[in-house]
Amino acid sequence: MDTKKRIIETALKLFNSNGSYTVTTRHIAAEMNISPGNLYYHFGNKEEIIRIILKGMIEEFNLFIRPAVYNPNLSGQFNDAISHTGKIMYNYRFFFMELYTLLEKDPVLKRIYMKIKQERDADFRAIFQFLEQTGIIEEPVSDEEFAIIKENAWTMAEFLLQSMYINRIKITPENIIKKFTNIIYMIRPYLKKEFREFIK
Repeated sequence: MDTKKRIIETALKLFNSNGSYTVTTRHIAAEMNISPGNLYYHFGNKEEIIRIILKGMIEEFNLFIRPAVYNPNLSGQFNDAISHTGKIMYNYRFFFMELYTLLEKDPVLKRIYMKIKQERDADFRAIFQFLEQTGIIEEPVSDEEFAIIKENAWTMAEFLLQSMYINRIKITPENIIKKFTNIIYMIRPYLKKEFREFIK
């Protein structure tokens, strides 16, 4: 494994364990048993490392979200989406626990994140259009309704781990999956009765 990839993986491990706010580039270098100069050869600062981590997380999400948009297997689509999302959120849990602080501290990271949200909005809309076209949804969802569903879903997803922490729910992949189901549940009333059983 090359040094740059090792730095990313080590940083992610330390951020998840201790919080990125307590971890410095010197901590990362020490954990890897390399000099700080070696680390700075690859990354200018900690913020740059976090940006690369975010992009890596999104790449993992894209591996299953994009193919799932036109998946005719409704039960498989939802189950896979929930399972993958729970695991990825756990693997990058520091980001969700510190979301507001990270975005406020680094304007570049915030621009990257907001661009990703815009791309996800298009994915969500495509999923709803697919459900409408295949007759899975009872009636077409208006733009106003979709905007509300999307906003509520984003809010719940972005602060899901913080809510779990506040309510003393252990942050594990299994528990994240259980809680994330609540987000998916919001679209259940829009489905025809024969399809509602897939979301419980």
